[in-house]
Amino acid sequence: MKFGRIFICVCMAAVVWSGCQGQVGNRVSRPPLPGESETSVTAPTDGEQSGADAAPLQEELLTAALDGILNCEQGTAGSSLKTAAAAAGFLDFAEGYDPGQAAQLKEAASAYLSGLDEAGRERFGINFPAVMVSAGWILEDETGQAAALLSDAGIAKAYDAQLLDAFDSAKTQVEEALASLEQS
Repeated sequence: MKFGRIFICVCMAAVVWSGCQGQVGNRVSRPPLPGESETSVTAPTDGEQSGADAAPLQEELLTAALDGILNCEQGTAGSSLKTAAAAAGFLDFAEGYDPGQAAQLKEAASAYLSGLDEAGRERFGINFPAVMVSAGWILEDETGQAAALLSDAGIAKAYDAQLLDAFDSAKTQVEEALASLEQS
């Protein structure tokens, strides 16, 4: 019981903390030259691939990850285990994701979310922050508590903190897809 309260407090603090972090894009742009369109002057940086050069998105893993987020029920018995399992599913997707696939991911996430009814989108929007906090905690945990929780959820896999960049990029694309649907 005590671990559950601590986990919830950590998750809530992380949600608040993550909302305070402003993300600055990592794209470099210059004014267009004569004859160029404005969209042609933005170039990928920091090892980012252009969308055309990126490998195809692993859509089956993405769908499984998004289904996991949708179906983990917050506030029910075993919700911390369900949240951890959904976080692991998202991290499984992130392992094969490259930030050069950002446009593909945002499009696929938008299509997935558009296919949900209003109640499903609302449930996804409620579950998503908790699952992302859990995934971040799994990646950054040095105490072994995350591994223990994953083990309790039936997941015997360890995730490397080097996955953090891919995870952050994937999380951002799904957040943007969700935000754009909420605005429309």
